[in-house]
Amino acid sequence: MTKLLSPSEIEAYRRDGFHFPVRVFSRGEALGLRAALERHEAAAGAPLQGRQRVKSHLLFTWADRIVHHPAVVDAVE
Repeated sequence: MTKLLSPSEIEAYRRDGFHFPVRVFSRGEALGLRAALERHEAAAGAPLQGRQRVKSHLLFTWADRIVHHPAVVDAVE
């Protein structure tokens, strides 16, 4: 896969310790993922709390889609 970040973006990350934004999802995909989170929160009656906030990708398929998306993995690499 082609690297998502340019050499200058990588250098800025190394200098600053962060880089944003990294666009990996289309608007529709992002809205769908947000809707999945909001559906869970509505059903639970509260935002994600406690243990649900740690390794959420092991609990929720929508979170798993985020952390394993090829563009996300590429940016992290």
